[in-house]
Amino acid sequence: MALVFLGGLLDAPGVTARASLLPDVASWARWSLERATGPSAVVERASRLAGAPLAGVLIAIVGATSVLWIDAASFLVSAALVAVSVPRKDRGSAVDGDQPASDIGELREGFVFLHRDRTLFTLVAVLTFTNMLDAISISRCPSTPSASTTARSALD
Repeated sequence: MALVFLGGLLDAPGVTARASLLPDVASWARWSLERATGPSAVVERASRLAGAPLAGVLIAIVGATSVLWIDAASFLVSAALVAVSVPRKDRGSAVDGDQPASDIGELREGFVFLHRDRTLFTLVAVLTFTNMLDAISISRCPSTPSASTTARSALD
């Protein structure tokens, strides 16, 4: 359960980073944000739908270790495509206009903001907890008795 929690916790920055790219990419492509959101959502949903069956087929064909290497290679290809394809944009500084903001400082500022608003803090805490429970329930596959076990117990 700790690994599921950690995985869910570390997934948030990736989701945020992908979402933050969309407005710039839409602007670069001269699309409205609404038009860009549709294909982005379709690709995400399709990859979630096709990912698990494709992983199962690949594991059956080449083995689990090889699939992990293929997965790692796909992340490298994805990072390279983003680095080459997504135009860089100078965002300026988020703090005082003349010093670059540190990630830790921005994280601390976000926690302070969240802590000041009791309603928002409660909402985030409840959603974090329910998402953790959801991730745990998804990661646990109920074991089903095999046909031979069921047949054997029926004969006994």
